[in-house]
Amino acid sequence: MTLVVLALNLYFAAVLSVSGLAKLDQLDAFESLLQRYRLLPAWVIAGTARIFPWVEIALAVAVVTEMARLATATLVAVLFTVFLVIKIVLLRMHDGADCGCFGAAQQQSVDGVSIATATLLALFAWFDAWSTAHIPALSWRERLPIILLFGCIGSWVAWRGMLRRRFRHSIMQRPIARGPFRRIHS
Repeated sequence: MTLVVLALNLYFAAVLSVSGLAKLDQLDAFESLLQRYRLLPAWVIAGTARIFPWVEIALAVAVVTEMARLATATLVAVLFTVFLVIKIVLLRMHDGADCGCFGAAQQQSVDGVSIATATLLALFAWFDAWSTAHIPALSWRERLPIILLFGCIGSWVAWRGMLRRRFRHSIMQRPIARGPFRRIHS
């Protein structure tokens, strides 16, 4: 049972961290998505778009390091339940809308399959919260390799995102050569 809880924790940490990093990579797109759906008051959208990705990343770190285990697992369960409710509302209001789960990095339309997936994730998150209360934590000696691996993978993903942003910015700054003597940039 401890391995099942560990697998769930790693899965939720991966989903939250990748989702947060994807939103950070394109904050303006995430903010415009929030504005377009009008699920929040207009005065909250800019702050939410800037803060929420960091909340997801912090929650992922808390899951991996098992900081405040029960509180963290409960927050994850509440968050995935809120995601489910948002998807249901989007399905009712905007049929086929993009959920914005992973920012602009991955377009994911809200349909019956995504609602079923979100329902399963919310149920697994609540199971994880329940099992966290009833199953003892791993020792730090057992958890340390997992934390190091998660940190290395997270750092690599963040580094790749920064390189992609820098590359995209440098391409936008280059002059476009026209005519028969144009230079090809490599």
